[in-house]
Amino acid sequence: MYEGVTAAYLRQWTYGSCRLGMYSFALDYLTKAKAKGESVTFVEKMGMGCVSGGIGSFIGNPSELALVRMGGDSRLPVDERRNYKNVVDCIYRTAKEEGLPALWRGATPTIIRACLLSSSTLAVYSEAKARLPLYIPILKKTEVGTMFAGTLVSSLVANILVNPFDVVKSRIQSMKVIPGQAPPYSGMVDCFAKSLKKEGPWVSQLFLKLYLVY
Repeated sequence: MYEGVTAAYLRQWTYGSCRLGMYSFALDYLTKAKAKGESVTFVEKMGMGCVSGGIGSFIGNPSELALVRMGGDSRLPVDERRNYKNVVDCIYRTAKEEGLPALWRGATPTIIRACLLSSSTLAVYSEAKARLPLYIPILKKTEVGTMFAGTLVSSLVANILVNPFDVVKSRIQSMKVIPGQAPPYSGMVDCFAKSLKKEGPWVSQLFLKLYLVY
């Protein structure tokens, strides 16, 4: 149940902390730069979330790739397993056996996913937290309730937008590339097309698999 946990930690230390830190810094900076009484708009929040998520995901892509590979290794046939010891071993062997650029395999859908995730999660959460008490009076009495409701709304929106890219990203990063043979997917668009053609938008779980905590 804890396969790839070292990669999960590294992913949070790089991607997770990076996007949250940059978003918080940008939000605080823009709030102070605004004229007195003027608030940060929803579009500005989405823009800051998008930029912070994109930068964070690029930095954290090697750990994301390691997490996907280590978490799915036990599902492969015995003779095809990579048997990584930990995230350091995975990153080192990937760079050594497949080349340094391989650590950023699947970076395009990863970055798009992160931009959508961060802009929707962070911006929608901030907006929902400010607006929900106006429509649901009971939330005015409890900060915890407002935070919980804002999280539910932002998670719903984020997962609807992000999940297709999450599936494609995982498939590209976990695919086994054999030297001299064409890889299963040539890129993000090819993976999308083949997944939809072979399995359909619902059977392929492009819109079914939900992650409520990021």
